[in-house]
Amino acid sequence: MGLRTYGQYKEMKEGLYRGLFVKRGGFFLTETDYVPEEDLWVSILHLGYYLIDYDLIEGKNISMYRLLYEELRESDIANLTKKELRIFRNAIYAWHGYKFKDKELYDYFSKHIWYFPENNEDIQLTDVQKRNVDLLMKQEREY
Repeated sequence: MGLRTYGQYKEMKEGLYRGLFVKRGGFFLTETDYVPEEDLWVSILHLGYYLIDYDLIEGKNISMYRLLYEELRESDIANLTKKELRIFRNAIYAWHGYKFKDKELYDYFSKHIWYFPENNEDIQLTDVQKRNVDLLMKQEREY
């Protein structure tokens, strides 16, 4: 079994593979006394690899990979609505496991395979992520 597609991730999160999941850079198998019916094959790649084509909002050309690992420019976000800016900004926090009190954001991110809400105290953004949050927030405030 290879972990290659979003569909497979989605199935795992929905429980079709009860004890198997991917969480921010790790592969976890939590079954006890597990004996695979065939060879178990797992490609070990940086989770960012799987996010290269993972568009958070369809048609907006900002993948999760870009949001997390590349510095956005004003031209990248110039045509986004206030709601889209809010989603992109909060996606950075969601990636780190931020547990949203806002039901709309919590429900939105809970649909994504990579979102595992945890502890809000341990979140540490990278410098790129901080700059992206600042840029998105600045644009959001201009609405």
